[in-house]
Amino acid sequence: MKNSEFKVFTVGIGVALFTLQGCSKYEDGPALSLKTKMGRLVGEWELVDASGYFETGSTIVFEFEDDFDFNMTTTYFDYGIPDTETFKGEWQWTEGKDAVIVDIDGDILLFEILKLTSDELILELNYEDYNTELEFEKQ
Repeated sequence: MKNSEFKVFTVGIGVALFTLQGCSKYEDGPALSLKTKMGRLVGEWELVDASGYFETGSTIVFEFEDDFDFNMTTTYFDYGIPDTETFKGEWQWTEGKDAVIVDIDGDILLFEILKLTSDELILELNYEDYNTELEFEKQ
């Protein structure tokens, strides 16, 4: 490739990348990903922050499976004794894949996706009077 062709190629790639930065579906990104949304979401996610609603020592893990099964496992301490509960349900994308709908025994929860990378997930939950951001790390 000649020097002038290389410059045109480099400028073309730069323009394409700059243009794609504005294509993010989620408020907090990522701007560009080589993995599909499904590929990034499927797996186990541990809650690391819940806008002040998270008890120290407790753990909450969401598991999104590729067959659209959903599991939520919570571990907390009741009078110093650990107690674990698992809730099973199903999940689905909204039409634009900007949110997920979780159905656990008829309780429908809508989680807006603010950020979805391979190792970070930020969801916003609005449920009755409960409104918070949930930040997860992939396990």
